[in-house]
Amino acid sequence: MSRYQAMNEDRIITEARALADLCPAVDFDLTTGEIMLYDFPLPTGWNQDRTRLWFQLPEEYPATQPDAYLPADLRYQDKKPYVLLFGRGPDDWAQHCIHELHDWEPRRHTLVTLTRMIATSLSQPNSSNPLEQT
Repeated sequence: MSRYQAMNEDRIITEARALADLCPAVDFDLTTGEIMLYDFPLPTGWNQDRTRLWFQLPEEYPATQPDAYLPADLRYQDKKPYVLLFGRGPDDWAQHCIHELHDWEPRRHTLVTLTRMIATSLSQPNSSNPLEQT
């Protein structure tokens, strides 16, 4: 049984499927509120070409933004970048953190726009607000 209302379930399913345009492999589970992107491309400078990106959806989604996590062992130019310094995640995960994500607006933001923001931030991972740099 899902933790989400039927209307929100439809939105989550639609958004999770739309993520396939940004990443070749996406799994989602409505019972746990988890969405995993596999083989998520990383820009030059990272210690990997591709990685995983994990979203944990709150029960109030889309009213509340999801948490986003990347593997804690990711390094940019051999250092842990600013966008992964402040958030702590479970086990081997680091919470992704950039200023713009605090401006979540459910009518404007989706999992796709959030993923695009994260991709942009990974191009400027040592900026406190990389979205202002573009």
